Amino acid sequence: MSAFEITPIGAVRSGYRACDEIPPGGGAAQLEIFEPFAEGLLGIELSSHLIVVGLFHQADRSRLTARPKRADPEAAPRGVFGTRSPARPNPLGVTVVPLLRREGLRLFVDHLDMLDGTPIVDLKSYSPGWDSVFCATRERRARASVLEPALLASLLERGLENHLGKAAAHSPEARLGLAAVFVAVRYFGVDARDPALSVTSNRCDASTDALLGTMGASFSECRLHIRPEEGPLTLRFEYEGCALVLRSRKNGVAAEPGRWAESFEAKVEAKAPSSEERDEKPAA
Repeated sequence: MSAFEITPIGAVRSGYRACDEIPPGGGAAQLEIFEPFAEGLLGIELSSHLIVVGLFHQADRSRLTARPKRADPEAAPRGVFGTRSPARPNPLGVTVVPLLRREGLRLFVDHLDMLDGTPIVDLKSYSPGWDSVFCATRERRARASVLEPALLASLLERGLENHLGKAAAHSPEARLGLAAVFVAVRYFGVDARDPALSVTSNRCDASTDALLGTMGASFSECRLHIRPEEGPLTLRFEYEGCALVLRSRKNGVAAEPGRWAESFEAKVEAKAPSSEERDEKPAA
């Protein structure tokens, strides 16, 4: 197949000059659109979120396999077409970001995982009903058991914000549900969306939304159950015959993810499987 050219429509403006400077969940940035493409922005403010297609101009194009070196250096390599690694033959990056506001030819966004100066190839309006696949699953390369607390928390928080929106995702109830999923995932060492992981709650509020958003769980697949009961939020997580019961304390959720376990009284009703019994299943 013959080569072809792509003309950038703009460039990313951010404070990130190297990949290790970008927060795990992406960061604030501006999309500067070049003047010849100004008319293409007509009506873009009608979308709350955008799909940004960028060219990773500093990426290694010779790589066909990759591993999450920062998150889990011991993970087995995987073909780049089955990962989100920036290193690939045609390093196009696709990410969904919230559009905060527009000022002329500049679009202010958040959660962008692209370096300063990254050429923007295209912009598209994100369609919730068309682009969202809530039931999608993927076996992540990095294991939950080795992830730094802040990194695991950022992965779960991104899913929660995508599900509820930033404001609602930071309500006390939603944060409590998020913290509980974090504790359960680290205890069992599995991905939050693992089909074998289920939860029973005594509440039906924003904490339930957090379970839905972070676990991808639903009532129809019997991964989420509600059994109304008075008292503090109580969640029973089950995985392959093992159970972890978390009962919320009155101290709320700490700012540091490493202290989120302090938000609950924990009771183990069956021993969690060892890493050998789980066959070191990737989880995040």
